[in-house]
Amino acid sequence: MDGDQLIIVKIKAFYGEVLLDFLLRFVDSHKKLRIVSEHDNPEQHALESILEKDVPKEHSFC
Repeated sequence: MDGDQLIIVKIKAFYGEVLLDFLLRFVDSHKKLRIVSEHDNPEQHALESILEKDVPKEHSFC
């Protein structure tokens, strides 16, 4: 392997590591965002959405 090929291999390895690091951080951030936004549990989110809707007077408990 000549000097140019060695540099090319090292550049590819470097950018591969950078891409992997980015993806790992992205996945971690995405998981944290889902926890904070409470969308990790779609059923709970759907239930909360239903409960937040206005209830017609004839169906209210007041």
